Amino acid sequence: MNCVTDWKTQTLAHWEQINRMAVRRFGDTVLAEEAALSVMERLEEDNWKRVRAYCGKATFSTYLQVLTGRILEDFARSRFGRVRPPSWVKVLGGCGVSCFPHFAWSGCRCLKRLKLFFSDRMFHQKRK
Repeated sequence: MNCVTDWKTQTLAHWEQINRMAVRRFGDTVLAEEAALSVMERLEEDNWKRVRAYCGKATFSTYLQVLTGRILEDFARSRFGRVRPPSWVKVLGGCGVSCFPHFAWSGCRCLKRLKLFFSDRMFHQKRK
């Protein structure tokens, strides 16, 4: 890659990729669009400093995916705070703990059902 690069043009060429990642992460189209725009704003900061740090070890697309994932994580934390799994999820173990943030951020209604299911199940186990 030559030294003189139009980072804005290269990044904008990957807009669909950034948008898809935001939709996959947040589901809701309005929130996803806000997150994708936030990613673009963050990438543009300091004259595209994050993007200019690309050194060619991976494809530009892969590099941009990693940056986008990290910025989406920052966006989620700034919007919703750091999501910590409650004790009933910790009882489920690794899979439940690792899946919980995704369910919580997407506003999944199944969390209430899961909580009822597992709290009822734990209650019956204690009674035996």
